[in-house]
Parts: sequence; structure tokens; C-alpha cells
Amino acid sequence: MERSIRILLMLSRVFKWSVLALSLCVLVGWYYDIDLLKRLLIGSIFMNPITATLFLLISLSAIIELVTLNKLAFLIFNGFVIVVCSCKLVDYFIGLPFKIDHLIFGDFFNGNDKVYSMAPTTAILFILLSLAQVVSHFKKYFIYDFLMVAIFL
Repeated sequence: MERSIRILLMLSRVFKWSVLALSLCVLVGWYYDIDLLKRLLIGSIFMNPITATLFLLISLSAIIELVTLNKLAFLIFNGFVIVVCSCKLVDYFIGLPFKIDHLIFGDFFNGNDKVYSMAPTTAILFILLSLAQVVSHFKKYFIYDFLMVAIFL
């Protein structure tokens, strides 16, 4: 039993670092305008830079919780993810005088709102994932299980 738990923990660490590396590759691709790095798979669509940033923050907060247990940085990263995604949802459903995508990464979009804008379902999933990390950190596993089921659905 202990061996299988160690294997799962090792895979978890590998996935956290992989998400971090892939999101960094996408952000480098946007910064240097390298299409292959923006896509990561030939023939697929670009990953939005705000989505890559949120993946970066989610993986960083998971690594911080795993390595240093710095509670403040962990909560700041997850809070930023929740605020950005909430702004995206409010803008999508009600409308804001600004677009959060353009506010953070205005130079990358060149006036094209529709193509590179983060989808509302992505924002909802990021909010749920960030809440699941925070709830898990505070050992509220019943709520964590509920959030993870909602994410998988």
C-alpha cells in the first residue's frame, strides 16, 4: 500500500512541474511570437496567455504548498486566480468597461477579442480548482471532494 501511495505522490509532483513548464513555454511563445510554443501541438489552437498564466499560478501554488508551506504566497496566488476568473465571468455575463484579458496582456491581442479571449467555462474551472486547493490546504476534504467532482463533471 505504501509503495502505491509513493508512486502517486511522485506522479503528482511530476504533473505539477509539467504544468509549470508547459505554461512557461506558452508564455515564452507569446512573448517572442513563436507559434509552435503558443500551441504546443501542431494543428491545435493557441493557448490564451491569461490561461497559461493561470495554469502557472495554480501549479506554483501547488508546488509552494508542497515544498515550503508558505501560506501567504499560496493564498495570494489562488486569490489572484479567483479574482481574474471572476472578472472574466462578470464581463462575459454582465459586461465590464474593460476586458481582463486585455488589461493584463493587451499587447498580445492586437484588438482581436473573440479569438484569444479566455472561455467562461475555463474561468469556472479555474475558480473551482483554486477553491479546491485552498479547501484541501485547510483539510476540509468533504468540500474538496465535492469541488473535484464538479470539476470532473
